[in-house]
Amino acid sequence: MVVFLFMTTRVHCQSDFKLQGLFLYNFTRLVSWPDDYRHGDFVIAVFGNSPISREIEQIAVLRRAGNQPIVSQLFNNLEEISKCHILYIPAS
Repeated sequence: MVVFLFMTTRVHCQSDFKLQGLFLYNFTRLVSWPDDYRHGDFVIAVFGNSPISREIEQIAVLRRAGNQPIVSQLFNNLEEISKCHILYIPAS
């Protein structure tokens, strides 16, 4: 039993950002977005430096949010934040 828990924890740590990226993508499909957010690019933004940015970029290449292309955007300070569908703020 201890070995199983250890392995589960280890796998979870290695794929944490991949799972979070997939969660964000699946979230896009479950929300009814307002009309003015249903046109153009679907922007998933990350505040600050986080490894999830790379996961979002990989998802953006392969998938779409409905009929909208997904775009990853990075904001480094509060003044940069502009219109986006999802803003990911890492715990750090």
